[in-house]
Amino acid sequence: MRLFLSSLLLFVCFTSYSQTDFERLSTLDGLSQNDINFIFQDSKGFMWFGTVDGLNRYDGLNFITYQRTTPMEHPIGSNLPFCMVEDPNGNFWIGTSDNGVWFFDRKKEEFHEVPQARNGKRILLDRKAGKMLIDSDGMLWISSISGVSIIDTKKYNASDDKNVTFEASSDRANEFYALSSVNLLFQDSKGQIWLGSNRGLYMVTLTSDLKLRMARISKLSGRTAHSIIETERGFIVSCNDGVYYIAELEGEFTPKKISNYYFPSSIKTSKGFVFGANNKGLYQFTWNEDEESLEFLKHFQYEFYHSKSLSANIVTDLYEDNSGLLWVGTNGGGLNCLDLNEKKFHHISRTNAKGSLSYNKIRAIYEDTKTNLWIGTEGGGISCLPANKKGEYETGFINKAITEVVNGQNYVYSIAGLPEETERVIFGAGYPVRLGLAKMNGSGDIEIEPLSHLVQNSVFTILVDNDGYIWLGTYGSGLYKTKYDGVKNELVVLNHYTANGEGSICSDIVRSLLEDGDGNILVGTDMGLNILQKRKKENSTPFFLTVVNDPKNDKSLTHNYVLAMHLDRKNRVWVGTMGGGLCLLKHEKGGKIKFKSYTSEHGLPNDVIKGIEEDREGNLWISTNRGLTRFNIDTEEIRNYTISDGLQDYEFSELASYTRANGEMVFGGVNGINVFTPKEIEDNPYASHVEFTELFILNEQILTGKTYHGRVLLENEMPSTDSVSIKYCENSFSVGFTALHYVAPEKIKYKYRLEGFDSGWNTVNSVEPRAKYTNIPPGEYTLKVLATNNDGVWTTIPSILTIEVVPPFWLTGYSFFLYFLIFAILLVFFRRYSVIDVTKKNKLMMDHFEQEKMEELVQMKLQFFTNISHEFRTPLTLIQSPLEKLISKGDRVDEEYRQRNYSLMIKNVGMLNRLINQLMEFRKLEKGKMPLAVSRGNVMDLVKEVFEAFNEIAQSKGIRYELINAYPTVELWFDYDKIEKVLFNLLSNAFKFTPQGGEVSIIVSEEEIDGKEWVRFDIKDNGPGIDKDKLPFLFDRFYQTSSHKLSKVSGTGIGLAFAKNLINLHHGKILVSSNPNIATVFSVYLSKGKLHFTNDDFADQPREQSIEKQIIIKDYQIERRELTSTDNIVFDEEKSTVLIVEDNYDVQTLIKNNLEEEFNCIQGYNGKEGLDLCKKFNPDIVISDVMMPEMDGFEMCNLIKKDQEICHIPIVILTAKSADEDKLTGLTEGAVAYISKPFNIDVLIAQIKSILEARRMVKQVFNQKIEVEPKEITFTSIDEKLVERLLKVVEENISNPEFTVVQLGREVGISQSILNKKLKALLGQTANVFIRTIRLKRAAQLLKLDRLSVTDVVYEVGFNDMKYFRECFRKQFDTTPSEFIRQHREDDDATS
Repeated sequence: MRLFLSSLLLFVCFTSYSQTDFERLSTLDGLSQNDINFIFQDSKGFMWFGTVDGLNRYDGLNFITYQRTTPMEHPIGSNLPFCMVEDPNGNFWIGTSDNGVWFFDRKKEEFHEVPQARNGKRILLDRKAGKMLIDSDGMLWISSISGVSIIDTKKYNASDDKNVTFEASSDRANEFYALSSVNLLFQDSKGQIWLGSNRGLYMVTLTSDLKLRMARISKLSGRTAHSIIETERGFIVSCNDGVYYIAELEGEFTPKKISNYYFPSSIKTSKGFVFGANNKGLYQFTWNEDEESLEFLKHFQYEFYHSKSLSANIVTDLYEDNSGLLWVGTNGGGLNCLDLNEKKFHHISRTNAKGSLSYNKIRAIYEDTKTNLWIGTEGGGISCLPANKKGEYETGFINKAITEVVNGQNYVYSIAGLPEETERVIFGAGYPVRLGLAKMNGSGDIEIEPLSHLVQNSVFTILVDNDGYIWLGTYGSGLYKTKYDGVKNELVVLNHYTANGEGSICSDIVRSLLEDGDGNILVGTDMGLNILQKRKKENSTPFFLTVVNDPKNDKSLTHNYVLAMHLDRKNRVWVGTMGGGLCLLKHEKGGKIKFKSYTSEHGLPNDVIKGIEEDREGNLWISTNRGLTRFNIDTEEIRNYTISDGLQDYEFSELASYTRANGEMVFGGVNGINVFTPKEIEDNPYASHVEFTELFILNEQILTGKTYHGRVLLENEMPSTDSVSIKYCENSFSVGFTALHYVAPEKIKYKYRLEGFDSGWNTVNSVEPRAKYTNIPPGEYTLKVLATNNDGVWTTIPSILTIEVVPPFWLTGYSFFLYFLIFAILLVFFRRYSVIDVTKKNKLMMDHFEQEKMEELVQMKLQFFTNISHEFRTPLTLIQSPLEKLISKGDRVDEEYRQRNYSLMIKNVGMLNRLINQLMEFRKLEKGKMPLAVSRGNVMDLVKEVFEAFNEIAQSKGIRYELINAYPTVELWFDYDKIEKVLFNLLSNAFKFTPQGGEVSIIVSEEEIDGKEWVRFDIKDNGPGIDKDKLPFLFDRFYQTSSHKLSKVSGTGIGLAFAKNLINLHHGKILVSSNPNIATVFSVYLSKGKLHFTNDDFADQPREQSIEKQIIIKDYQIERRELTSTDNIVFDEEKSTVLIVEDNYDVQTLIKNNLEEEFNCIQGYNGKEGLDLCKKFNPDIVISDVMMPEMDGFEMCNLIKKDQEICHIPIVILTAKSADEDKLTGLTEGAVAYISKPFNIDVLIAQIKSILEARRMVKQVFNQKIEVEPKEITFTSIDEKLVERLLKVVEENISNPEFTVVQLGREVGISQSILNKKLKALLGQTANVFIRTIRLKRAAQLLKLDRLSVTDVVYEVGFNDMKYFRECFRKQFDTTPSEFIRQHREDDDATS
């Protein structure tokens, strides 16, 4: 009774789900024929199948068929293989139904017939083989109707073989009578051989003297034994009248009948299941060893409507391969594969059985509080699996159509429960229902109550929030907020929200709804995501926050079409999109929302997310258009599942998923539902084994034993080949391989690597697993291949093939030796007969190098003296010019003017003195004649004094200036004067190269380097910086960097070299680092203590503060620039305007003070400012220095002369650069004069007046002369071309009285305002006056010819008013038109 109940329980549990899926292989897949005689897996892992039309080998991807007509040198002699075994040497023995037994030499791929007799001795009794067995001693047992033949496979061809035959007896009393009908041959784990026949089951033994002893199991006599299975303590034997269990008890086997089934073939699998097969299908049992009973589980049969069912009911053979796959051979149905490790994704679909699903396309799934499972379909209405039929997915459903309307849609899109209601569920549906209630009545039927009047369109999603509100999302009419009245049993619509502008939902197509952990309502639409905050839910017109995709922000929502949403156990919101993958919503400070996305690029099979569920382990299960995914949130590991894992289809339906109370998950798709328990979904533990299958050279397949280019490349078949040697001319090849793992072989991935050639692994899929290489250099390589199984588990040990590419004769060792010998001989001859001796060459090279160094030093010195002259000329100018003025004016100047000039002169005398002193000190330092005067003191006092000396400069330039020190007191032994010079020098450079508004800082710190204490001074600025390639030369004598425009400021080139030498005297070091435009840091290191100084280095007396230091401080200060605004300058119209461009404030002030009585003065600090001021004010003349920061005078001059608007402005170069080449450069760039410093201010003023007077005379020429050439009134080619164009345009329109300045400007491409400025500067006229002047000049020419009347001339030149013409003519030529004609007639008469 207990056995019956347990069997019944197991039957109910296992048959409640859909029949396990079989994968089929038939002639459509390459199998030669669909009648299977046997199934066999060899030691390498290949599968072999015997059919009624040849022998087939299968590697998971391809079939190879061996038949009598197969094009091979030694083919098999029969197309009816019936049985097959493999001997210890890896060779095969194939028994056929019509032509004996064949031996297959695996390595050579050759079939050879086993002879019936040899040397007069019988080997085989019959040409029709029955069963075959290789025992543990290597003896091959072959049965036939004539008896049993035994072949010694180890000594098959030897003279002392143990081949023997045992003929069947015709005497029924003789035990050998049973040999004529052998149905099974089997060797158990103890080495005992069992033989089954029509007479019963026998234990047989081959004695040492080659005798056969047979012991029959007496109690099975007369029964036909077909198959036998070994268990832990006995055997299961299938006979013609049932299944028996036999176990040895006290030396005797006692049978016990355990089933009435008849199984010609049976097997016990590695999972402990027992499978039996007959002509009614396949049966699955579990074996209970203690009860000695078979417990029935399943019966597999062919089902017409189920493509994954058994392909045919007549099962001929069963076999389990080494990956746990059960192979089922059938008669007429080919092969079937059953994965014993398959994922427990139970597939439920519509069948012909009563109580099956109503329709296969699923749209909604919901489990109510009573654990009834409700399923909405798209075509079959609603299905319900009652709680009392839990698990009976095949036959337990109650189905109900939701509409009886002929054209109605029997679609159910969404299902949800009602708050405080256990009997009803609410569902969204298609037309005409749209919305309704459903419940199970007492008789077990489903009652439908339509609520179509409440909504305008079908409800696609339903949410019941924690406040009891029911939210209905529709496809086309927006969002409804409703409440269920349990007393009245009615649904009340409270609010209806549609897409109508800002603050509303994004779209009226609502696809999903979710309440987050804070009670906010998330609304997913086809146009984005909306969020309704909890505090605003009660508002009649609440504000919906909108979240949409921003293509420029990778942290935004990846796609606007939102489908599934899920709130996980940690209150995180996951958003699935239609095309953008999966998004994790994150809230940032300030209320901002960002997303972390996971797409197909991260491993998802598809970016359309249909459903999201969470298991008890915290993993997300995600349905898509390409299968199902398990996503580990913590590790972000992605595991994808496909049809081969048991899924209903690749495509799942939108929001059709649910996690049941018992942990089961249900996902719906286009072909039914998948039901599974997540923890039961485990990966296949069996790894793949890779075998090499084929070799191609230059796209030609190499066959075993075949000649290629005069030699046999493959002596053995590829799976039995360890190494291949190919010639250099054959170095383009490919090697095929396959993973002999037959569970979903299309999911297997490969990676391979040719060691010695590849730097990494190459990946390839299962479609064409092949390693391809071209032009491989000579050498020995190792090809390694790894593969996964169907669940992505990689093999740990690669399959290896050694490949040697033999080098050509010219790359062999002998050839290289010959090359070396020839090279050595040539080298000897070259050395002996070389024209120029190596020593002479080296001497010439050294002399050339020394010459280059000397020339470089000369150039650097020349540059140094040029810079020194510039440094001297500027202060000399500021001494000479004021002095000359004071002398020339004598007593006519007031005291303030006199004192100001005295101060300027004494200041520049001091600057000259400092320059001279610096040169003298540098010279002394170079000669080693500058002693130290070291004393002990607080170095921070010096640093603060130096720091304060530059405060005024920092303020004037708007520079952020700071001193950073960790300690107020830093005791140090140092020479105060010399360290002061170093710091002033470095700070001067910092301020010189730091632009307006920059940063300069002094940082004092202490460091320990290699056990020695140092004080470190960092002078840091954010100026233009120094190029890395210039840094090594920065402290060289006379060196000046030219890597940036600011380097155009003046300098001598000895300051840094001087500073470095002073630091070297202190046994310190100075370093520099620069990151252009970010930070340049000069670091000075001075060692603490005094042991590194000599006695002569110490000062004889304490340092005293002297008046000299104040002078030095003043001398080191950089000239301060006063910022002047040009916005409010008031110009005297009677004066000409002069633009002064000079970076030295004193020089600039000197010129301005001497010019401003006669001219309007504008000031610019550098070339860039000068260029801008030219464009702004259009001055009459420019006076410019050359060496200035940012843009020098030459560059400014060049740019002015190239600009059509301002190219007419004359430029005077005023500079300390007095070399002829500098003058030539200035004049070439367009300057009209070049004056060297120091200069006489009166000469400068005279030069300016002369240039302006020349310009005035040009304007007068234009006004007075009747005929003027453009080159007579212009000073640049640009201006000349402009005037030519202006004259041409005016001449072309001279008779047009409507011709205006606007038209003239449009014709020449210049605006009216600029044209007026330009003509005013060039000719002293506006554009309007210029047109009128040209008309009048043309009129004068016509009147002079005396061919037209005055009236005709007036109209000819574009005047409409005679009176106005006369007034203009008289004003222009100081005479009337009539007098002008008469005067010229008289002149002509006089001439004639």
